[in-house]
Amino acid sequence: MLIDSLLNELVSSVDGATGAILVAVDGEAIQWGSSQQSDRLRLRSAYLAVVMQAFRGAAARAGLGRPEHLVVNYDGATLIAQEIGDDCSVVLELKANVSVGITLHQMEPVTARIRQEFGT
Repeated sequence: MLIDSLLNELVSSVDGATGAILVAVDGEAIQWGSSQQSDRLRLRSAYLAVVMQAFRGAAARAGLGRPEHLVVNYDGATLIAQEIGDDCSVVLELKANVSVGITLHQMEPVTARIRQEFGT
C-alpha cells in the first residue's frame, strides 16, 4: 500500500525518527510502516490522537483555529502528531533530544503526499 511506503519514507528521511503510524481521531491505528510495528508506538499514538482531539475541541470553543501538530516528550522519546485531515494524524516517534523544528520541516514533504493520498 502507498501509505505504508510513505510512512517508511518518513522514518528514513527524518533524522532521529524511529517509527511512524497513521491514527484515526479515536486513537485507532490505521496504518504503520512495515518495519515499525510496535505496541509502544501504537499505544502512545492512540494517546496523542485522543489528546489532539481534545485540543481541537478546546481550540474551536476558544476561536483559535485548528492545531496543526502536537508534540509530547516521553522519557527517552519525542512524538509529533501531525494532522492529515479531519479524521486522522500521522504520529512520528523520535529519539530523545531531536530538534522538533527541524523535524517538522523534514516531515512536511511526506505528510503533504499523505494528504494528497487522502484527498485533503
